[in-house]
Amino acid sequence: MIVSGARIEGLFVSPEKNIVIESDTIFHGDINSISLDIRGKVNGNIQASEKVILRRGSEVNGEIHTRDVKIEEGALGTFKIVTKSGA
Repeated sequence: MIVSGARIEGLFVSPEKNIVIESDTIFHGDINSISLDIRGKVNGNIQASEKVILRRGSEVNGEIHTRDVKIEEGALGTFKIVTKSGA
């Protein structure tokens, strides 16, 4: 699922989907998904069962709960990362 060109507020729950937050999107609220590829701005907590990717130019403020996280150079924000192993 791709979220583009929007300003969204609230809770976004899609535990069976991979979500891409495009660079022109601002999201205020919590997100729950399998994986999340962030290119825009997210202010809220993230729960992703598989992985989170913070792309260059993204901005995240909140907690990130996931199994795997990748942060590209140029990603911004204030966040706490909580990871769990698959075992």
